[in-house]
Amino acid sequence: MFKKDIFNNIVLQRSSLHLLQEKKKKEIGTVIILFIGMIAFKIAIELGYYWLSFQDSLSFPMNFSLIKYIFSTFCSVVLFFAIRHNSGRASSFFLYLVYLFQIIPISTVYAFGDRNSVFYAVLCLAYLLCCLVVGFSDNKEKIQRNNIFSKAVAGGYSLIAFLLIALVVLKYGLPSLQALNIYSVYELRESGEFELGKYANYLFTWTTAVILPSGIALCITKRKYVLMAVLSGIMLMLYLYSGHKTFLFAIPFVVICTFWSRRPSFYKELFVVGCFGFLLLVILLWVSPVAEVLFQRVFSLLGRRVLYVPANNKFHYYEYFSTRPKMGIGGIIPRWLFYVPNHYENIPYTYEISAIFYGKPDMNSNTGFLAEGYMRFGHLGTFLILLLFAIILKQVDRFQERVGYSLAVGVFIYQIYSLSDAYLLESLVLGPWMLLILILLFCTSNPYRKREHNHLLHPKKFSLFKR
Repeated sequence: MFKKDIFNNIVLQRSSLHLLQEKKKKEIGTVIILFIGMIAFKIAIELGYYWLSFQDSLSFPMNFSLIKYIFSTFCSVVLFFAIRHNSGRASSFFLYLVYLFQIIPISTVYAFGDRNSVFYAVLCLAYLLCCLVVGFSDNKEKIQRNNIFSKAVAGGYSLIAFLLIALVVLKYGLPSLQALNIYSVYELRESGEFELGKYANYLFTWTTAVILPSGIALCITKRKYVLMAVLSGIMLMLYLYSGHKTFLFAIPFVVICTFWSRRPSFYKELFVVGCFGFLLLVILLWVSPVAEVLFQRVFSLLGRRVLYVPANNKFHYYEYFSTRPKMGIGGIIPRWLFYVPNHYENIPYTYEISAIFYGKPDMNSNTGFLAEGYMRFGHLGTFLILLLFAIILKQVDRFQERVGYSLAVGVFIYQIYSLSDAYLLESLVLGPWMLLILILLFCTSNPYRKREHNHLLHPKKFSLFKR
């Protein structure tokens, strides 16, 4: 009997070792596939920049530096492996999203446009620190959530959305259909017909940037598809009033990612499809004479505006603020709430940047949070802004523990994607990220529905890549 137990223990140990080896092989295979996808995306970004340099040499000059290309490629590889792709956490997904949408385009602009090496190196080091903080700190909850507070936050957000919709409809009636032509939205916005006022604009921003996208994601995870369709329709209606294309694109973006995130291989599938899909678009841009105009328009929407322009502007922000006073905390707190002296209070720096670097003084050159850090506090600010981002991502992981992976992705993906063009620190005061922080602090899942999220609440039992 004793020998039989020993034999059974040996068999169990070997079986466990075999399972661990198989799991390790799958994880390595996943990282290899993602790495190949990253290389494909990087090549596509480089080819796209080369194409843009022929179309607009002033905005995207071709000043290729081989040394900078080698250095940027080395940094891209190091930062790719700094992300814990097999962790099964929402933070890894968002880190890789920022990596592809911002770090890779910035690396390309740096090498092909011969941009500043100090700013690029500091940015890469700060992002590396962010990855290490997120990847190697624990996910233990520090505070206990109360379901009453969670319901209060949800109720408050629903009231804000209702008040905003009632205000818009009562003031403007039914929306026009002009914005259905996506190329006429600029005329609609420049007409100034849609003006809610300073305080009502807060409700509008909160509703379109956080409340409706989060509500759509919540409806999908709870399988309330009729309500999801209603919220999507409201988002579409607000787009027709305002003409802001981001509201239109947010609907399929949130819906597709939230639905797709239910799949065990979501992380791998989404990024592989996205990387090779963008490579195919760029190849067609180069070689297809049949639908050249169509591919140019798609590339302009998905590539030039989303990837290249924000990356380009980050270096322009560095060049602008490196010879001028830093902004500090100016502009973070609204003047009516608490006045903080701001050197740029009466200086339209976004338009000055356009005039200096693009020769277009009427254009507004905005960019994302990676430039916000330097703009406010110099190189130290670059580290501070990415450390703040790391802290938020850790809270997102803890949020995932309470509500599940799909809802964590669905609630935060739109705003984290928007950080290519939006500030983070400024948004924490009466901006979209203030509402998202309240979600992180107070929202939890219904304790009576906890069993439905069991496979997502225990990361040790959950693998994104296991079928």
